Amino acid sequence: MSRADVAAAVAAITGDAAAGAADEPVGAAPRSEAQFAALLRTTAEHGWRVAVGGNASWRRDRPAADLHLTTSRLDAVHAADAGDLVATVGAGLRWADLQHTLGAQGAWVALDPPGTERTVGSVVATGTAGALHTGYGAVRDHLLGLTLVTGDGRILAVGGRVVKNVAGFDLTRLACGSWGAFGVITSVTLRLRARPTAECTGRVEGSWHDVEEQALRLLDAGLMPHALELRREAGEAAWTLRVRALGTETGVDAARGTLAEVSPDLAFATADGSADQWHTTGPADDAVVLRVGALPTQCGAVVEHLDAAAPGGRVAVHPAAGWIRWEGHADADTVRRLRESAAALGVPLTVERAPAAVLDALGHTGALPSGTGPLVDGIRALFDPSGVLAAPLEVG
Repeated sequence: MSRADVAAAVAAITGDAAAGAADEPVGAAPRSEAQFAALLRTTAEHGWRVAVGGNASWRRDRPAADLHLTTSRLDAVHAADAGDLVATVGAGLRWADLQHTLGAQGAWVALDPPGTERTVGSVVATGTAGALHTGYGAVRDHLLGLTLVTGDGRILAVGGRVVKNVAGFDLTRLACGSWGAFGVITSVTLRLRARPTAECTGRVEGSWHDVEEQALRLLDAGLMPHALELRREAGEAAWTLRVRALGTETGVDAARGTLAEVSPDLAFATADGSADQWHTTGPADDAVVLRVGALPTQCGAVVEHLDAAAPGGRVAVHPAAGWIRWEGHADADTVRRLRESAAALGVPLTVERAPAAVLDALGHTGALPSGTGPLVDGIRALFDPSGVLAAPLEVG
């Protein structure tokens, strides 16, 4: 096998010259699911290793491979029906462009993943949700179906286009958060909601103890804002509690009054200022992003363990949703120590993003329990029998 062989296969299938310098892996941007399938059949026949990505905004480097594929050309909106609250789009569509298109119809996907240039496929493949997880659920809760091109070139359409259709639901969830270990996500069908016409954000700053106490007070009162987050920026000591309510003018006004009654220290922003406060840029090129599960009463202990093993990181705590996101600089040994401390607390830790060298050293992104390897390897063999897909899920 030579680079010239891979380049020739790319040219024959896509009609494009292979991208990349002579000493780099071959790069290609197929235009259709059929071209992805043909390329993956060819790589499976020859045993070539394949890495897949979107537009390289979330994970900017890729694992060692003979062929680097991007879904960037699969950026069409195939169907968007605000009346049925369903949209089917290509995996290479930018998340911001999706929301802009839906917004013109008065609809949206109630997710706010971090990063400014993310593609739909990237969000689904990594399972990356934002603060709206509190009120609207995880990424998988917004998925109705998807199309997956397996490692040996089969095109599998799973799930459905209607909200009540649950056929293929398990495979849809399996692909979400799999980092492409079971195939290339080429299109996604998403559940839509009516776009809110009003919102407000209340915030208060203080020590961890102060903001945690106020957050638990809100939850104990039975209040469930659409977003509730305790955030500390990298290298800082102060924490900020933010709560967000969305809906109609009447509903938001009522929510603001209730929140202020339970937590009088909250200072509320205008509608425009509210939205701006929740915009989250992507991490630095060499940053590691971790997601740790935690019950509301565990969050303080988990934050202490994160600070002890990797001090100085940016931390966002979502107690009502049951998870914490940590972002900072860490090598593989540090992430392993964090996994061990999380396991001691009985909470799962998932790597949402890391440089290729760190992921390669770790082997997998999730806190997979002992004995899981054969099960995961067996599932992967069903979808990628030749083992051509380079994905951080090596646990065998």
